[in-house]
Amino acid sequence: MSDNGPNFTSREFKLFTDSYNIEHMTSSPTYVQSNGKENNVKTAKKITQKALDAHADPYLAFLDFRNTPTGGYKTSPAQRILN
Repeated sequence: MSDNGPNFTSREFKLFTDSYNIEHMTSSPTYVQSNGKENNVKTAKKITQKALDAHADPYLAFLDFRNTPTGGYKTSPAQRILN
């Protein structure tokens, strides 16, 4: 997903996505709340802060997050990407 920026609307990018059979989806560049990116940033900041408060490694906290089923799915974010 992209915001229709010039680097994502070029002919070269179109050829790249087509060659790998990637569906390029776009969102509104002026209303980021509509595409979920804002929520992802908020989640990342929360995970980082909790790890730092607990004197834990933020990278391990993200590893746990990526490998834990979320959002009502029976699979983790990592599993959904790899399948």
